[in-house]
Amino acid sequence: MSFSHEELQKQFLYNRKWDSRKDKMLISSLLAKKEACKPHLPTESPHAIVAAMNAVNDVYKAGLRALDVVKRIQFLRKCYLTFAELANRADTFWELPRNIVHADEAVWTRLVQEKRLYEAYRHLGEPLYFMLVQLFSPTDVKLENSTSTGWPEDSTEALEDNTEVLEDST
Repeated sequence: MSFSHEELQKQFLYNRKWDSRKDKMLISSLLAKKEACKPHLPTESPHAIVAAMNAVNDVYKAGLRALDVVKRIQFLRKCYLTFAELANRADTFWELPRNIVHADEAVWTRLVQEKRLYEAYRHLGEPLYFMLVQLFSPTDVKLENSTSTGWPEDSTEALEDNTEVLEDST
């Protein structure tokens, strides 16, 4: 059985709850909140998370919980950082018009051993890269070298409780 490059990439980037349309809606919703509330409301505040969750659920009937959205944002940040790192390496070349990262086969073999997520970009670049740049750009006010979502470790229970209340009140 032969898979297209796009199908192979989807195996890395999506699981059963997510697809590119939901990711675009999630990111668009977070960007709208970021733009409307900057600098008063962080992109990943509970309010922004719940608004993004509701936007995706309203259109796609996805049944997402706030925790699903938080985890997806964390994964999207990881994709953004991984792709930016890959595209900026001295041993690779990002062909922007075609959104393809080029490297010798020996380099790809070493890269994938170094970081498994690089494999997602072996034949196609990050499809949402420019949206992710807007969302996670280090030009925003953040602590240097911070990859934190700003969520305390124990906030997931509060989010789940909050989501149930919001869902019950609609």
